Amino acid sequence: MTRELYIEAVKRSPRRFAEEREFAALPPEWISEAWGLQEVQSTVAADFVEEVRKWPPEPFLHASYPLMSVLPPALTPGQVVRLFDQFRERWPMCEPQLREEFEQFFPGCTESFPSPLTVAEVTARLGGDDYDTLLLMRQYHDHPALQQLPGLEDAAGLLQQAIDVGWFSDKEDLSELLTHLEQGNDYGVQESMFEYIAGMLHVSFHDQYAICEPHQMIKHLRGLIASMPA
Repeated sequence: MTRELYIEAVKRSPRRFAEEREFAALPPEWISEAWGLQEVQSTVAADFVEEVRKWPPEPFLHASYPLMSVLPPALTPGQVVRLFDQFRERWPMCEPQLREEFEQFFPGCTESFPSPLTVAEVTARLGGDDYDTLLLMRQYHDHPALQQLPGLEDAAGLLQQAIDVGWFSDKEDLSELLTHLEQGNDYGVQESMFEYIAGMLHVSFHDQYAICEPHQMIKHLRGLIASMPA
């Protein structure tokens, strides 16, 4: 088979690209050219990005996948970047894991990768406008964007606002909140909520939100209660 015949055959039947028995006899440059075809990108590549994902901690890229036996030596640097972008667009919460796996199969490729997504960009890709969506990232892999979220100082500030308006009016009220948090339970009064989501504590006051480690808020509460008169 000539290159021209192979490319034409793939155009007519794009999924033929993924027929593993064909790979051994194909030069890498043929595979690269075929991979760049719109017909392949809209079928084989799109399916690859969508279907390889398993529930964590399964990898996205694995040596047992037929495509991973031929793509690493065949794809150009630009094609690798595009493939990474496709994966990241679909799975933005898993960007650190994606970078690690791409570096494993395409050594040196991450030097050309775009900068990590910001909180706003991850949230937009997840289709939400609330920090709750970002907490999903902890189920997959710690994500740098989580470091940009409001932390204990902000969460403590929201608690203080709830105290100031009388929703936690005394030591007994705060002790009850502390007991629930120590037991790993969600708790709320009026429009002040303390919720465990993906291992983090989500604190809200009206429409304001902050996220912190549960142990941080528990320690803060203990200190606050200890400082109050008996």
